[in-house]
Amino acid sequence: MKARRPNRDPFLLVFASGAQGEYAGLATIRAYLNQKGEGHRTVCLIPKSAHGTNPASAHMAGMKIQPVEVDKYGNIDAVHLKAMVLVFSLADGRGRDGECWWGSGT
Repeated sequence: MKARRPNRDPFLLVFASGAQGEYAGLATIRAYLNQKGEGHRTVCLIPKSAHGTNPASAHMAGMKIQPVEVDKYGNIDAVHLKAMVLVFSLADGRGRDGECWWGSGT
């Protein structure tokens, strides 16, 4: 649906779901980060229990996938997640292979 707001640029509202929504969201995030000059933020943290389309969407959006450990019930291992955040978000704003962006846990 194309929409227009008074005194604003037109915008497009797309009702994407599933893998389409994942990809659209991640591609939008990549474009936003690139526009801000933060194209080095390329790592997407994704739980190992995530649906298979999550890493596929991240890869298609040009991101590097970093798996996050989970427990036997599929819940995110908070200690491993914190370690990954520290690895990829160092104090100077750049991680080992780029900064991370959070992945979906669905």
